[in-house]
Amino acid sequence: MKSILLGFAVALAICTQSLQAALLQVQEDRRGIHCWAVPDVSGQPWKQYINFVEDNPPTPFSDSHIMTTARDTATYSCSASLTAYYGPDFLRCSGASAATCLGSPIGGANACAEAIASFIFTLDKPTPFQLTATLNTNSNEGASASTWLYSYYPGGYLIFNYTTGYVGTTVAVSDSGVLQPGTYGFASSINASVENILAYYQASITDLEFRLTPEPTSLALLALGGLVLIRRARK
Repeated sequence: MKSILLGFAVALAICTQSLQAALLQVQEDRRGIHCWAVPDVSGQPWKQYINFVEDNPPTPFSDSHIMTTARDTATYSCSASLTAYYGPDFLRCSGASAATCLGSPIGGANACAEAIASFIFTLDKPTPFQLTATLNTNSNEGASASTWLYSYYPGGYLIFNYTTGYVGTTVAVSDSGVLQPGTYGFASSINASVENILAYYQASITDLEFRLTPEPTSLALLALGGLVLIRRARK
């Protein structure tokens, strides 16, 4: 009996490793924060901050930027944070952005913050997927959160696109389907901006997971292999 279980465990490990190795082949990993602010005096330079990373960092990535208008009549601030990473069969992302105006706004000044994560990957066989996430914004204007999947080849079309729009709402995302062999782009974006008004806008994405799962036929073959091992052992 021990030999049966050992043989089945070995078969399971080999099959699982093979499936995982073939599921997600990431070609590009981009994550970054983009914050900028425009002062309220014409002729003054933009104060801006941008940072993108493309070296597949395994650790959380976050940063922020704060700006005060030239006349000190209002304080515009913006900030963003982002965590994004992937494994052999999943992509995960969480992040937030916020834009604030305190004081007495003067026309022309504004601030905006955005956090974005994007991945380009290929699949070499039909693969089921599952997507879960929570998108949130706190106001009917000035902030949005989105996540989408695009098929570069074959087709060149959106597979899904979930967004809060510029509406104060919470969107609980749950989706599934089967992706055909090809190249895909997956992205999440969180942005907030404020201009000429006293306001605080905030957007976030939490617990986003895009997971690829083994084909049912592959699991069926694995189970069949286990039955064969048991039948041979009984003989």
